[in-house]
Amino acid sequence: MAHSQRSRTVGREIFFTADMQLKVKKEEFLSCKKNKARFICALADHLRAKGVSVSQASGDADVPIVEAAVASSRYHDTAVVGDDTDLLVLLCYHCDLSSKKLFFAPEPKSNKAPRIWDIHTLKEKLGQDTCHLILFAHALLGCDSTSRIHGVGKCLALKRLIEGNDFRKSAAVFMQKSASKEEIKTAGEDALLIIYGSSKGGNLNKFPREVFEKKVTTANSFVHPEHLPPTSDAAKFYSYRVFFYQVQVWTGEPDPELKAEEWGWKNKDDFLYPLTTDLPPAPRVLLKIVKCSCRLQRSSARCSCFINSLVCTSACRTCKGTMCPNSPKIDSNNDEENLEP
Repeated sequence: MAHSQRSRTVGREIFFTADMQLKVKKEEFLSCKKNKARFICALADHLRAKGVSVSQASGDADVPIVEAAVASSRYHDTAVVGDDTDLLVLLCYHCDLSSKKLFFAPEPKSNKAPRIWDIHTLKEKLGQDTCHLILFAHALLGCDSTSRIHGVGKCLALKRLIEGNDFRKSAAVFMQKSASKEEIKTAGEDALLIIYGSSKGGNLNKFPREVFEKKVTTANSFVHPEHLPPTSDAAKFYSYRVFFYQVQVWTGEPDPELKAEEWGWKNKDDFLYPLTTDLPPAPRVLLKIVKCSCRLQRSSARCSCFINSLVCTSACRTCKGTMCPNSPKIDSNNDEENLEP
C-alpha cells in the first residue's frame, strides 16, 4: 500500500539518450515506470559493454541477488553491496558456512562510519536454527509486501526468536511449504500475541480490548488506535500474506500452485491489493462519525478518510459524503448507506 500511495504522483515519460543531461529531479524521473525500465536497460547495456556480467530480474531482485552471491561464494570471497535490510536477512538464511567468505556492505553514509557484515560470523553467532527461522521474524514485522506493525521494532522479533520456544514453534509452521490455511492462521495469531506480550492462551478477539482498557486507565494522553493489536480477522489475512508472498518467495522455492488471490490478496485491474479484513473496520455507529477536514473535494491521496480505506461521511467538512469520488455507494434496496470502502 505504501508503494501504491507513492506511485499516485507520476512524473512524465522522457525519451532520453545516454548523453542527455537530466533536467528534472531524480525522484520525479524514476516515479515513471517506463523511465525507470528504460534506464535499467540502458545501464545494463553500458555495463555489458564494459565487460561486466549483468542479470536483470523480472520482479523483485532481492532473491536473485542473494542467490548469485551465494553461488559466487562457493569459489571465492564475495561481497554484496546494498542498503536493503532484506538482503542481510536473506544472506543469513541462504549462506552456506562451508563456502568462501561472504560479506554484506551497505553504501557508506556521509555522517556514519562504514559497516561491513561478515555473514559467516553473524550466522555462527545467531545459530543455524535462528537463521533458518529469521525470514518469518523479519516478514512478520514488516518488509516490502507486508505491513509494518506500528510501534514494534525488528529487534523484538529477533529476541523472541532467540529466547522463546513458543515463537519458534509458530515460525516453524511458516517455513513448511505444506502448511494449511488453518495452521497459518493459528500460528500467525499466536506469534502476534507473543509480540504484543499477551499471556499464554490469549485471544486476539479479546486482547485488543484488554490492551485498550489498560492504556486508558494508565495513559496521560489520548490513546491512538494504531497502538492496539490487530483483530483476529485482520491477523488472519496478514498471516496469509506473510506466509505466501514473502516467506515462501524468500526461500527461493515457492509452490507454483499457490495463488496470491487465495492468500490475502485481491486482483484489481491486474494489480494486487492486500485484503485487510472481511469485517467492518469498526462498528457502524463509529464509522458514521469518522470525518476528514479536506477543504476541497477529494482530489489527492491526502484525504484522511481515503488513506484509512474509509468512505467519506456526512460529517466531512466539504463533501458531506456525497460530493466526492470517495463517497459511499448507495444500495437502492437499502435505505442505509453501504459504508464499505
